[in-house]
Amino acid sequence: MLREERHTSRCVRVFPIRAQIRTTASGVTQRDTNFYDFMIDLEMQESIRTAVCSLWEEVVLPNWSFPQKDYVFDLLLTRDLSGGHVIDFNPHAPHTDPSLFTYEELHKVLSKAIRDASARWTSLPELRVIGSPLHPAATHKMLAYRHNRLPIEALTLSDGRNIMEFGEIWREEVTRAVREDDG
Repeated sequence: MLREERHTSRCVRVFPIRAQIRTTASGVTQRDTNFYDFMIDLEMQESIRTAVCSLWEEVVLPNWSFPQKDYVFDLLLTRDLSGGHVIDFNPHAPHTDPSLFTYEELHKVLSKAIRDASARWTSLPELRVIGSPLHPAATHKMLAYRHNRLPIEALTLSDGRNIMEFGEIWREEVTRAVREDDG
C-alpha cells in the first residue's frame, strides 16, 4: 500500500491540444487529489511541466496514433521528476475526469491555440496541483468520474459490439498480449 501511495504522488494527467496542430499540452494536472508539499515548489513544477512536454514530443507523438484527434493520457513521473512512463490513454470526453481543470477551461486554451499560431511551442502548459491540505479537491476524496474509469482499449474494442462480441474480442486481446509478453 505504501508503495502505491508513493506512485500516486507522481501521477499527472495530460491534456494535449490537438496532436495534428503539433502544439504543446494545454494542461497538466495532478492526478491524485491529496496534498503533497513537494508539488507546490515552483522549481519542481517547472521540472514536471518540462518532463511532460518532452515525453509528449519524444514518446507519445511518434509512437502512438489514435483515430481521435483529442485524447488525454496519464503519466507516472520518475522519482526525480525528469522523465516518466505513459500509464493510460483516455478519450477527451465528458466521461473522462478532467481532475483540477474543467473541460470549458481546456476548450478555451484550445480555441486560443487555434487562433494564435504564434502561441505554439512558446510556453510550457499550465500545471494544476493541490496547493493546500484545505484545497476543495483534497477534502473531497471520491472522484466524481470514478465509476467511468475504463482503459481506452476497452472503449476501442467495444465500439459497436454487443456484450458477447466484446467478451470474445477482449479474451483474444488478453491472450495475444500474454503471448507477446512471454515471447
